Amino acid sequence: MMPVANCWRVIGVYGGDRSCELLNEHVHCRSCPVFSQAGRALLDRPQPPASREEATHNVAPMPPATSRTRGVFMFRIAQEWFALPLPSMLEVTELKRAHRVPHRSHKSLAGIVNVRGQLLLCASLHGLLELPASAAVASTARVVHFSTGREDWTFVADEVFGIADVSESDFKGVPVSLSMRASAFTTALFDHDGRHVALLNPSIIGDELRREVG
Repeated sequence: MMPVANCWRVIGVYGGDRSCELLNEHVHCRSCPVFSQAGRALLDRPQPPASREEATHNVAPMPPATSRTRGVFMFRIAQEWFALPLPSMLEVTELKRAHRVPHRSHKSLAGIVNVRGQLLLCASLHGLLELPASAAVASTARVVHFSTGREDWTFVADEVFGIADVSESDFKGVPVSLSMRASAFTTALFDHDGRHVALLNPSIIGDELRREVG
C-alpha cells in the first residue's frame, strides 16, 4: 500500500477514516514507521547558514523606540513566568500528549505533537531552561504553538496568562544575577500584575533547540 501524504489524518487515527491497511499490524499511527519517519524528518532538516546574530537581527528586530507598548504572550513554566513577543505566537491548544521521536532523546525535546493534523516538534522548556518539572500535569497546562522565525515549535506551558500590552518604559535590562541558563534566552524583564516576567527571544530558543536536538 502506497503511503498517503499526511496519511495519519487522511486514513489514520488522527482525524482520518481509519481505513489504512497498516493499522491491522500497528494498531495506532504512533507505532507505524511512516509516522515515525515523518517525525525524524522534522529533525533532519538542514541547518540554515545564517548565524545566531544574523537570525536575531533579521527575524526578530526590536520594536522601534517610538513604540509605547509591546504585545507579549505570558505563560508559566514551573514557578517562573515568561513571555514571548506576540508576533511569534501562532496558537494555544488544549493539552496533548507528546509522542517520543524514535532514536532521539534529549532533555530539551519532549517529542512530537499533533496540532490539527500537523506534526510539530514539542520542546521541553523545563529541560531547556533547567527548571523542575512536576510529576503530575496541571489542569491549567496548555500546548503553545510558536514560530522561531524559521520553523514552528510547540511546548507545554504549566499555565497560560495570555496576551498583555506592556509599556516600553516597564522593560528592564537583564541583571547579572539572573541565572546563566535563563539569561541566554532573555532579552528583558518586566513586572505585570504582580508577576516578575522574563521576555524570551524565540529566535535564540530555536537556534539552541536545533543545536541540542539536531
